[in-house]
Amino acid sequence: MSIFGMDLSMTATRVTTLEGEGKSVLVPNEYGQLETSSDLYFNEDGSVLVGMAAANAGAMNPPRHVRFEKRFVGTDEVLFVHPDTGKKHRAVDLQAIRIEAAKRDIERATGTVPTKVVITVPANYSDPQIESIRAACKKAGLELISTPKEPTAAGFGNRLHSRADGVSAVCDLGAATFDFSILEVSGNSVTTIITRGVNALGGKDFSDRLLEIVLSRFEAEYGFRPNPETHAIALFELDQRIETAKLDLSVRSTTQLVWTCDGHVLSTEVTRAAFEAAVSDLVDQALDCVDEALRAKDITPGSLNELLMVGGGAKVPLVAEQLKERFDLTPSSHVDPFYAVALGAVEIGRIEQEARGQPVTVGRKVLPRSRHTLSETTPYPFGVAVINESKELINSVILDEGVVIPSDHVETFTLEKPGQTAACIRILQGRNGAPASECVELGVIELDDLPAISDRPHSIEVRLTIDKLGMLRAEAVDPHCGKRGKMVISYDVAEEVA
Repeated sequence: MSIFGMDLSMTATRVTTLEGEGKSVLVPNEYGQLETSSDLYFNEDGSVLVGMAAANAGAMNPPRHVRFEKRFVGTDEVLFVHPDTGKKHRAVDLQAIRIEAAKRDIERATGTVPTKVVITVPANYSDPQIESIRAACKKAGLELISTPKEPTAAGFGNRLHSRADGVSAVCDLGAATFDFSILEVSGNSVTTIITRGVNALGGKDFSDRLLEIVLSRFEAEYGFRPNPETHAIALFELDQRIETAKLDLSVRSTTQLVWTCDGHVLSTEVTRAAFEAAVSDLVDQALDCVDEALRAKDITPGSLNELLMVGGGAKVPLVAEQLKERFDLTPSSHVDPFYAVALGAVEIGRIEQEARGQPVTVGRKVLPRSRHTLSETTPYPFGVAVINESKELINSVILDEGVVIPSDHVETFTLEKPGQTAACIRILQGRNGAPASECVELGVIELDDLPAISDRPHSIEVRLTIDKLGMLRAEAVDPHCGKRGKMVISYDVAEEVA
């Protein structure tokens, strides 16, 4: 079976497959481009444009245009309402359209109709977010077989698994998120020691700071601030100039930006120093995430073999400089940092297929086994709500963070009161001992009609299982009577909002 990988970035979709002797390559879209922007445009006839065609059409008619849905994955927030039909779309619906477009590109470029796919996810994606990705794939007619963490995939995209044994770090500053993983290579095995991330910190935030500099200068010079309702085309053009300026500042100390709005021309010089001052707090957030990961596993920067930097953030000198200072290593990337995650996705897909005992093919050729293995770990602790000695409701962790996936763990708890005949078991995501109110509640198991036991503790066993996709399942059983309650974490994101 052919393998396909996808990186559903906030700004673009990148698709990969294997060719020749198993080399990972990018799949071009219908225009021959190696990535497709995340823009969607809903036509009056019900069809949807995807990519730059959607961006160009959207600049002329903003009410039919939508993009940047990634930060809303796993939520019920309505991001777009169709002007003609009134149909409401959430992130899951919009991502399904992007995946369908990628599916068409695969068939057009390779002649193969894809049925299964690997899609990378940010390091800190929660169960609802992963379920949303799975649901989007299902809507697009694809089976999701693996959801590797983006920095882990970037390590594979950089062929980290084919180099010397040791421990390396991967920093992924993408468009929407910052992710950091520490990977250990030992022979043919790769293990994610720890992964951390900030879900609301990415290249778009850096771009927004540069945008603010330019808009503030425009307003100071001409007395008004352009807005999306009345200046959509001009702001669309400014977005393109901002991205160009940001790249320019990665190699030069200054950049000149010229922009016209309502007949007013702004010609302004932005220095790298001004840009870095505007984003310094964002860089600090990323470094805090790195430091937290190192402390959690008591890893010293000097023990690392290599520091990989991928994503658009690899182009921001301040980020690279601060990381070099932290690790005494020069950040590097052996492939284009924009494509490292996608290239690694298909590599991990091959490993996953081989682990299932299924052959991996390129055309009619069956590839030899790669012999590599990958062990991902849980990014969060999972547990249940319990009452402590102070009568406070806290999280008692059953499945800790850093546990190799897949895995399952069982813990026994005692009912609060003698003679109690019902139990409400709340499944939580959060640190051990944290107040339940500070944790994410993933679901509830209800056990009713239990035997009334007053002469001894009434125990309940709770089992938490996490599968290869990182999805959590929970089961509770009363060993005294055999009563069971099961819960598959389900977030009801598969259907469009009426």
